[in-house]
Amino acid sequence: MLAPLLPGERAPRPRAHGRDGFRGVDRQLLERAVLPVRSAIIEMLPLDDERRTEARIALAFLARSAVEPVYAATLREGYPYHAVFFAEQIRRAQQNGEAPADLVPEREAVILFAITQGLVNPTLIGHYTEETVVDAVDRHLDRIFPGTGRPGA
Repeated sequence: MLAPLLPGERAPRPRAHGRDGFRGVDRQLLERAVLPVRSAIIEMLPLDDERRTEARIALAFLARSAVEPVYAATLREGYPYHAVFFAEQIRRAQQNGEAPADLVPEREAVILFAITQGLVNPTLIGHYTEETVVDAVDRHLDRIFPGTGRPGA
């Protein structure tokens, strides 16, 4: 999960993806713009113990930010990074012919972030299984990045 940093904190090193969302990913997908978007989304979801812990911390931070302006400001500062990243990847995919030209990258980025955040809490409490969540993410990504070679797409 991409959580906001408090003053003085260092960003964590990226971790290797072991049993996360790369299972069953076609070789074609690995060469396409969808991969960094998918990787970022999977990283933000509580699909293993480490990310469940991070999601619980982020949820507490979010609750605190609802009543503490300083915490809210920190969150507001971090949110645009997700949108910029997603929009840049979609724009790149459009340039490479991997995404429809009529998509508005900034709008799609907002939707991707909202979907991801909307999956966090239900997944955290066990309402959705890992398979259901990853399938939902992949199906939405198939709409943005059609023909990426995902099995069942």
